[in-house]
Amino acid sequence: MDYEIKKANTLNVKLLLIAIITTFFVLERLIVEHISFAGYFDELFTILCCGTSIYVAFCQNQKFTRSEMVALIFTVLVIVIGLMGNVISGLMNNPFLIIVDIISTVKIIIAYYWIIGFKMPKEDWDEAIRLLAKWMRAFVIIMFIVWVLAYAMDLGILGEVRHGIKSYSFIMSSPGNYSKLFYFIVPLLTADLMYGNTLYKKIIIAIALVLWAFSLRSRAIAFAVCYVAFAFWFFYMKDKRVKKINVLYLMPIAVVGLVLGWEQLVFYFTTDTQARSMLLRYSIVTMKDYFPLGSGFGTYGSDIAKTHYSVLYEKYGFLDVYGIGKVHTDYLNDNYWPMIIGQFGVIGTVLVVGVLFLLYKRMINAVIKNKYLYFSTLCMMGFLVVSSIASKSYSEFSMIPVFLLHGIFVQREKSNSDFYLKE
Repeated sequence: MDYEIKKANTLNVKLLLIAIITTFFVLERLIVEHISFAGYFDELFTILCCGTSIYVAFCQNQKFTRSEMVALIFTVLVIVIGLMGNVISGLMNNPFLIIVDIISTVKIIIAYYWIIGFKMPKEDWDEAIRLLAKWMRAFVIIMFIVWVLAYAMDLGILGEVRHGIKSYSFIMSSPGNYSKLFYFIVPLLTADLMYGNTLYKKIIIAIALVLWAFSLRSRAIAFAVCYVAFAFWFFYMKDKRVKKINVLYLMPIAVVGLVLGWEQLVFYFTTDTQARSMLLRYSIVTMKDYFPLGSGFGTYGSDIAKTHYSVLYEKYGFLDVYGIGKVHTDYLNDNYWPMIIGQFGVIGTVLVVGVLFLLYKRMINAVIKNKYLYFSTLCMMGFLVVSSIASKSYSEFSMIPVFLLHGIFVQREKSNSDFYLKE
């Protein structure tokens, strides 16, 4: 059953602002490859969001649910623990670099709190989703045309050969970064089905899944396959009423994903000299050495620890390991949980897990009665949770639009009910 909406007579300025900012962050990775200073926009955005969120919370009596309030308190505690770790360890004393690392750590959380500060009627949130979906469908069509031309005419934009095929990453330099576009695009296009479950929309989603899989990254292929399997079960196999997901029902889908990604997991985490394996192992060493608060911001696994090569890396003998040495540093900030474990220790890691759990609980509770938003929310959660095992996921700017979309879904449902006051 499609969800009817009442269109606004005029395009809300707030709505347009949200749509433009969200789209910018979807495309930021592509923009940064050609305009380098655009890479600082996420830091500027986070600072501005902090200011506006504080204003809305205190001056406009912003109401948070219990989950959102506790998650916010936990986030502040993570910052405090990180700063205490800096003081105790003495490994990073540059205030500017510490602030930059704080922003990197919390920016997706701040993005969520910024979006839920907007008060708009349900019709405007509906229009925001529809507008973003229209733009992303156009983007998918452009990527598809380039994909066809790239393989037909050899435009010189195809990447390395995997599984006997050259990988595709549009006009982006990294198939991995290209793949992350779809963490936002696929759930958004799926959510838009609630305004009309048309064949055209389904075809665009199918094209997006094919384009995603042609990055030829094991994780991307696994996600695309799992999406199809989950969608088939969710929309066609289970009862038409929206119910809570039984974990046992998802086990076959999880097994499919595990099988498709098993080779990469073994390679990354069981090889003694593999960068990700070493980052994880020595994050635990760091946690033990600086128990219980960790080594502090900018000291392990973060962008700052990479660009200003942390003294811990020299201590652990990373210098001669490809990808985490001083010359080749590509993988030094390529894993989320080692950064959290190393920089924030036992207490900080528990708090970060708590933040994600509470926000995801809130997001699910908000959308559970809408099968399209519920499915899309579960997909976004799954993509990011799994990706965090082998990428920096929650700390990179390409995930800002994902959390903005989470917030849009929450606000759309909040404006349609009063349950949130009791949560």
